[in-house]
Amino acid sequence: MILVTGGTGLVGAHLLYHLLQGGGQVRVLKRASSNIEKTRFVFNFYGPTAQGLFEKIEWVNGDLLDYESLESA
Repeated sequence: MILVTGGTGLVGAHLLYHLLQGGGQVRVLKRASSNIEKTRFVFNFYGPTAQGLFEKIEWVNGDLLDYESLESA
């Protein structure tokens, strides 16, 4: 399992795609107010099969500054 922060940003979205393409399990820490649709939009550029990879992402609400949310992630 790989924990990624920043997965809703441009670079993070591309990183997620490549990690998932390699067959890894990915958990993404995101803020509750973050919009994962931007990440889905980036995945669309990789073709129709990329949406299946997007669905494999495990999203976890939290914040880097909140130790307890990091520990639970």
